[in-house]
Amino acid sequence: MSVDVKLNSDLILPHEINAANKLAASAAKIALNNFEWRYVTMVIHNSTLILGL
Repeated sequence: MSVDVKLNSDLILPHEINAANKLAASAAKIALNNFEWRYVTMVIHNSTLILGL
């Protein structure tokens, strides 16, 4: 009972290198936006604590 690795990989990404590249680019954009929003939230939160608002 051997598993055909080529068959399994074709089911996930069927001969599309661009799909993997687009997926990686989308993941990078999501990670960057998530970091930016966390940073902005931290700055605003700390500013309100310091100013006592």
